[in-house]
Amino acid sequence: MKMLNTVPYINQMPKWPTGCESVSTVMLLDYCGISIGVDEFISYLPTSDLMIHDQKLIGQSPFEYFIGSPYDPDSYGCYADVIVNTVNKIASEKGLPVKAIDISELSTADIIERYVKCGIPVLYWATIDLKPSYPGTTWTLPDGTSFTWINNEHCMLLVGVSDTEYWFNDPWDNHGVIGYPKNIVEMRHLEMRSMAAAILKF
Repeated sequence: MKMLNTVPYINQMPKWPTGCESVSTVMLLDYCGISIGVDEFISYLPTSDLMIHDQKLIGQSPFEYFIGSPYDPDSYGCYADVIVNTVNKIASEKGLPVKAIDISELSTADIIERYVKCGIPVLYWATIDLKPSYPGTTWTLPDGTSFTWINNEHCMLLVGVSDTEYWFNDPWDNHGVIGYPKNIVEMRHLEMRSMAAAILKF
């Protein structure tokens, strides 16, 4: 087993019920030696609410904004680009020696080899408790196209691997460091558009 044992853990509940992306990022930043609270990180996060206009639900893309609020259990979430851009904005403003990158194009096996086994935890999108995903709310984006949210979206911090499991700092409901079966993890990750991000120190 390869495990990054010194990654700090933060429970997202009950304060940040949809804040898994932010909480996981703050855990990763702390591991990188960057001290920032979850609330402070969220204050940098671009957020946008869904609205009804002309009897049609409209809103921004979760590739560009967190949809809703991390403090609201009925909100949605965001994808890797939002977290990458937020981390890089904070790093630029504070002069921090870190850079976030989107690595969603990599397979989970490549993520393990290139990052986790080299001592770099990775932000990894799957589902809450690895439950099956299913189509959720559909809304119209600013460009007129339709977007459907995938329910049970969840972001965790990938910190280890064994022969049969991937290991995560899972911020949901005080799960702590937990192993999930590889085949189910990879399936749920694919359902969540294979989103992943890393933070590099320089």
